[in-house]
Order: sequence, then C-alpha cells, then structure tokens
Amino acid sequence: MKPIHVAATIVRLFSICLALYSSILILNSWMFYIGSDMPIFSLFNMAVPAAFLIIAVILWNFPISISRKITGLPQKLDEEDLSFKSNEFLSICLFSLGVYFLYSIVGEAVYWINFVKEYEGVQEGLRIEQKAGIWSLAAKSLFTFVLLIGNRQIVKLFNKLRYGG
Repeated sequence: MKPIHVAATIVRLFSICLALYSSILILNSWMFYIGSDMPIFSLFNMAVPAAFLIIAVILWNFPISISRKITGLPQKLDEEDLSFKSNEFLSICLFSLGVYFLYSIVGEAVYWINFVKEYEGVQEGLRIEQKAGIWSLAAKSLFTFVLLIGNRQIVKLFNKLRYGG
C-alpha cells in the first residue's frame, strides 16, 4: 500500500466516524425538535450535525485528493515501489494524529455551542471553569489545524532538527 493510500484510508475512516457521530446528533436533535418550545433553536441544533454529515460525504468521495492536499504526499500510481520514506511516514503519523484530534474536537465543539446557546439569557454568565473549557477547545483546535494544515512544514522542521540544517 502506498503512503497516499494509507492517508486516504485514514480520511475514509474519519468520514465513517463523523457520519456515525453526526447521525446520532441528528436523531437527538430531532427528538428535541419534536418536544421543543423553541423550534428555531432546535433547527440550529440539527443544522450543525447536518453540516458534519455533508462534510463526511465529501471526505468519503474525495479521500485521495484531500489527503494529498493536506499531507503533501505525491500520488505516484505508476511506481511499483511500495516502501515508505521517513518523511512520508512522519507526514502520515502527523496526519493521523490531527484527524484523531479533529474527531474529538467535533464533539466538544457541539457541546460548547449548545451550552453557550443555553446560557445566552442567563444574567450570571459563564463560570470560570466553563470559560476555561472553551479556551481549551480553542487551543486544541488551533493545535489540530496546525497539525493538519502545517503538516509539510512540521516535517521540514523535524528534518532540520534531525539532520542539523
């Protein structure tokens, strides 16, 4: 299996997890919509998981092109060489780590979005622990996007540190 195919498999696995997670959220939101006094709020709760489901479909349909864009791995379909170079292996590992963090961020983001929407009318506002949780999510999101988007630069940095220049 070529490195680009490994990265594409990771993208497809992430799309499966995202689709399952968003399906559960859509069902839960639908139950809230049925029994809710505020249908606008309930529709917002269904829109976020529906967007995740659309993203999962896009990831499922274009895994090779998405993984090539993110990891920077070339798509060498004509070559018979199936071995990994150290740069490609590091890129795939960073990509896998970023996808894992992205999956955990999705759930946390949905929780905090709903939590903040519930607290909009409350006079006291958010407690310090709740604000810390939101800032923690923001820091995790930033770290994850650096892992996913800055993948090539991180590999170059590791090579500079490893080989001394």
